Amino acid sequence: MKAYGYLYISSLVALLIGERLFSGSTELRYLFSIGSVILIAGAIYVALQNKKSASEHQHKAYGYPVIILTLSSVGHLIYGLSTESGLNLFSQEPEATHKLKVIFQCLAVLVWTCTAPPLIALAKLHSSSPRHLQNGPAKQVMLQWLGAAFAFASIAPLNYVAQAENIRWDLGYFKTATLGTSTLSLAQNLDEPIQVYLFYPSSSEVRQELRGYFKQLENTSLEISYLDHALEPELSKELKVRDNGYIAFVRGSGDNQQVERLKIPIDFSGAKRKLKKLDGEVRERLLKMAKGPRVVYLTTGHGEFHWKSDKDRSKEEQINDLKKVLKSFNYSVKELSLANGLGNQVPADAGMVMVLGPQTDFLPTELDSLRNYRNSGGSLLVALEPAGSTPTSLLEDLKLSYDANRYLLHSRVYIPRKNATVDQRNLATNKFSTHASVTTLSVNNKELPVIFPEVGALRLETGTKAKATIRSLEETFLDSDGNLKKSQGEESKVWELSVAIEEDIISSSSEDTNVDDSLSPEQAQTEENEKETEKEDETPVKSRTLVFADATWLSDILLLQNKGNGQAFVDAVAWLMDEPDAGGSIEDESDIKVQHTKEGQGWIFALSSLLIPLMIIIFGIVRVRLRKKEN
Repeated sequence: MKAYGYLYISSLVALLIGERLFSGSTELRYLFSIGSVILIAGAIYVALQNKKSASEHQHKAYGYPVIILTLSSVGHLIYGLSTESGLNLFSQEPEATHKLKVIFQCLAVLVWTCTAPPLIALAKLHSSSPRHLQNGPAKQVMLQWLGAAFAFASIAPLNYVAQAENIRWDLGYFKTATLGTSTLSLAQNLDEPIQVYLFYPSSSEVRQELRGYFKQLENTSLEISYLDHALEPELSKELKVRDNGYIAFVRGSGDNQQVERLKIPIDFSGAKRKLKKLDGEVRERLLKMAKGPRVVYLTTGHGEFHWKSDKDRSKEEQINDLKKVLKSFNYSVKELSLANGLGNQVPADAGMVMVLGPQTDFLPTELDSLRNYRNSGGSLLVALEPAGSTPTSLLEDLKLSYDANRYLLHSRVYIPRKNATVDQRNLATNKFSTHASVTTLSVNNKELPVIFPEVGALRLETGTKAKATIRSLEETFLDSDGNLKKSQGEESKVWELSVAIEEDIISSSSEDTNVDDSLSPEQAQTEENEKETEKEDETPVKSRTLVFADATWLSDILLLQNKGNGQAFVDAVAWLMDEPDAGGSIEDESDIKVQHTKEGQGWIFALSSLLIPLMIIIFGIVRVRLRKKEN
């Protein structure tokens, strides 16, 4: 690089040191500032000498640095006007003086930003070929770097304007969740009236969004009121509502009053996230108001799926989302292991017991407890894994069987996860029966397919009361030899992926018809008649069981990521707990997070990290070579 280039850079560095490092010392600050002026003057002098010694065909090429250095010195002059001494030349008010200071400093920076790149580029060009330098190439280099400098310099004013005029354009998808059939059913079947208070000012845009939703929900048992917090201080205090931006659900009065609150900000941008999930949030509050808490037990101690993270438990075996869904039903979720009663008796408060993907065998006493629970009218959900343990004796009671270590495959319709042949095990289906546990799915089978990764073969034996609720697509086959393709003898057909068993259970006391031999014939006949009458009056208890040929469909990788899986679980729970009002669709407009794994999507990492930058480098090299040939 030519000497004037080094002098110019030294000039800017000296000014920067004086203004930034020694701004508190007047003497040192002025010393570096004067040094900066001397250095740029020296740069102009050296550039003029180079121009004088240049040949006639290089005269313009060596004249360009002189012009640019002169313009850059104007930047020094403008910056000098922003100092205290320079501002004293303008007799202005303090506010106007501050504005002038900012203007002068900004102009100086813009001048330096526009002149530095082309000057340095010219200095390097002159040093590389001082004798063969032509006017044309020098002009081309100067204009190219001057254009780049102008583009870079424009960022500063654009940034200032953007900050001063802070206007946002939100082009993202947004829609307030519509009313789902589950929430509507709950509202229409309330045992006791509920009052809903929406605390929002009349000018709030959020209030208008909420009005459209709650207008569909209002009925004789659910009254809606729109209030402003500032105008209702006593009611706000009673309901413990601190400000606008709350929805209060109230049931009862006095000491028996129950209040559930839902916070949705009055600012529309802050409320969007909540509005997308409004239907689920309202449904959760109504469930808490309408029904008392019930308990769902999940068996543990056999390697089952669990919500707690563990080094030996993959994401496919975690059920945090399942626990969230159960809590949205107003259910309490507890563990059921040998230590807390599984070996003796299922707790009396159990509304449902779930067995999810056990990996080791249950003890005989544990299976007896589950069997007795089911036979006493309990609800049971069993989801098995082909590579796990199968509670054979429990399935035999239901006249079912399950093939372990063998998977169902479909060679055409499957969900890619690892981009390999093994993905054929990931089945998707929209074949649903009209059973109550899949009502919503059967009505919306085109929009709500259910995904079952790595499914085993569930078989219905002779005499079973089980009814298939979810079936596979046609041409699904059992890969008996594990070669991931259809072999001879492997039948293609429709397989049962889920079955439901509903039985009427009558207590053993009413079934006891033995008569005491010591009684007289008349007394014995009377006792027998009484027992027959009691048996006729006995109301059978319904025992409900759902068995699935896969458990991974309930894990965190799918339950809330695929709407069909989530709806299947909601309807299944509503049927098992005999709460039809809690079933039905739940509307949710939230964006589903896209997740990529290193194992399954490694090519995306390679493409974005290596291939695209490499293509840009190759394109740049080719472009440079072509331009050199043109020159």
